[in-house]
Amino acid sequence: MTVVEESIKPVETVPVDAVPKKHAPTLYAIIVVKLLKGTGLLILALAVFMLRNHDLPDLFNRGVRFVHGDPESRFFEPAGERIATITPGNVRTVAIGICLYGLLLMTEGVGLAIRARWAVWLVIFQSAFFIPIELKAYLFGRNSGNLIVLGLLLLNIVIMWYLFRNRHRLFHTKL
Repeated sequence: MTVVEESIKPVETVPVDAVPKKHAPTLYAIIVVKLLKGTGLLILALAVFMLRNHDLPDLFNRGVRFVHGDPESRFFEPAGERIATITPGNVRTVAIGICLYGLLLMTEGVGLAIRARWAVWLVIFQSAFFIPIELKAYLFGRNSGNLIVLGLLLLNIVIMWYLFRNRHRLFHTKL
């Protein structure tokens, strides 16, 4: 081997996937929230689906009496009347909608956990989708001025901003 050959050493390239992932406590919190909400919604969808062939007005009346309430009071009667209009088909549709949204949240959580680029864009677009809806609900809805709706609106804005701002630093994979 000549002196020139010895001085030329091959350059090792590091694949993008091998770059160590940065610690991101905010991202971890977002992942946990997405996975917990998704799991909770899947459980809720199962519970709602199981109610499709039950007598919902009777279940409502028994539940109100269980907590020592009067189903015919001004407070409970409007809810009881609305529940009486629910059909098994409506219950099934609501259960499917809840299940699909729960699966979306689970997909987002898993995608963020594996640091997939598609997941960050999915969460950004999903958060952006709900901002006008939450803004309308806060300003003009039945619960206008509600601090919970305002909190959800601000949380979606913060999540969207954080993920957009840190997408290059946190997400290296091309999945």
